[in-house]
Amino acid sequence: IAMLRPSMVPIVNIMKEFEKRMQLETKKQDIEKDLLNSLSSDGLKCVELGVDAVMTRYNEWESMKQRQTENTYTSKDFVVGTFSRSSTLKFIIEQLTKKLEEIRKNSTDPLRTASKIQIFCSQSTPGDEGKLMAADIPDASWLSDDDFAHELRNGHINIVIVGADCILHEGRGVVNKVGTAGLASMCKKSDVPIICCADMWKLWDDIHPPPLEDIFELIPMDLFDRVLVPTD
Repeated sequence: IAMLRPSMVPIVNIMKEFEKRMQLETKKQDIEKDLLNSLSSDGLKCVELGVDAVMTRYNEWESMKQRQTENTYTSKDFVVGTFSRSSTLKFIIEQLTKKLEEIRKNSTDPLRTASKIQIFCSQSTPGDEGKLMAADIPDASWLSDDDFAHELRNGHINIVIVGADCILHEGRGVVNKVGTAGLASMCKKSDVPIICCADMWKLWDDIHPPPLEDIFELIPMDLFDRVLVPTD
């Protein structure tokens, strides 16, 4: 465990599961195929949970927006903020974009058509993973961490979604890029929901967390509005 990085938790979990199944089965190829299918299936479930959570927030925001501006409906977009870089978040945002595009296409009232989605990626220093995240997502914008915080405090971001390097046993916390805890605290103070999305392979069942290097930190569960992990 001394050599383990938090980002390696899924690899360790897959290796442990493979070893366990090898003791019960004899066909290595079947085990590999089954594990690959499980990885894909769990990833899709995680994305679905994230999309549903953000769409719930979107529908609340859209409804409130229409009530508050009944005669002066504006075209302000729905803004999702991200921190660090995560393939899970990339897929969630891709599915969100498709879903909102379908809503717009099927709308019968041009004044009540669904707003577009904007993505603000926090720079995520040190490392600047937010710049890479913005490059992963068409039309996303990266902001310096200070500018991102300014937009958040001024109500220009509607929801923040983050991934996780690992999630600890029995709700002991979430390990993610340093700066996540400060961002989550800021979201609480700004009344902006923040959700964490991760697949089940990032669950760490040891009572001790993996060694935390300077770029990782442990975030208490209660700083997030929701921590979404698919169940079997």
